[in-house]
Amino acid sequence: MNTQTVRDEYRPRQRRWSAAELLDRLTLREIELSSEQREELEPSFWNFLCSEDDSRHFYRQAQARRGRYSDALFSFLEVWREDEANHAAGFKKIYQALYGQSSEAIDARLAARRVDFSRIEEFLGDEFTLCLVLAYDELATTHAYHRDFAFYESLGPDELKTWIRLVTSDEALHHANLLRLIGHQHRHRVPEARRALDRILEIDLRGGDYEATFVLDHSGAGFNLSPEELSSLCAQAIVKKLERIHGGVPTAQELM
Repeated sequence: MNTQTVRDEYRPRQRRWSAAELLDRLTLREIELSSEQREELEPSFWNFLCSEDDSRHFYRQAQARRGRYSDALFSFLEVWREDEANHAAGFKKIYQALYGQSSEAIDARLAARRVDFSRIEEFLGDEFTLCLVLAYDELATTHAYHRDFAFYESLGPDELKTWIRLVTSDEALHHANLLRLIGHQHRHRVPEARRALDRILEIDLRGGDYEATFVLDHSGAGFNLSPEELSSLCAQAIVKKLERIHGGVPTAQELM
């Protein structure tokens, strides 16, 4: 495969910004939360940090299967991994400000977590299903973070309002990049998408232990979409968008 040709055909879009710079001066004194509220919200903030940090485990799994995937996918994954690491760095800054833990202590907690991809192994078998599970997950996260706008606005600091909007915008762009990738690489397989997404939804809604896989963590602390919303807002929406791809190249508005 000619890498340059693939990259000419498919270039993932990216908005570059630094969460560490944006949140560098964030302190607990500025955040409008009582000690009781902070204690209640700790599992949610820790879950968000873990989920974003777990992108490194997903990326490592893809690297281990590199022979199964196209160069186009890895051009996406390189951009995606950079963005997700940026999001993890931002959630780490927020967690440090709220709970006073050192960077080293947080890193040690993250490193001690169990990682097990057996629950989603069936979706990693080929590039098409990997793209679908990521597209589904990124869209679910987009909707969930969008619903958190009012909460972050209530916290006070302007940088937190900017933060949640930038993160949400990245997640939406990842979703759009994945649909474009499917259109470029797997248009002929679009008729398979409905059945595959039904299976993804089934595994997601079944629950079970989340083992640091990045995807399908929608029953965790702080996640705010119901099963019906995951189906209608995410799985069904992706099928409709991909059916447009099957009939022709979609517009940017359709992808978003």
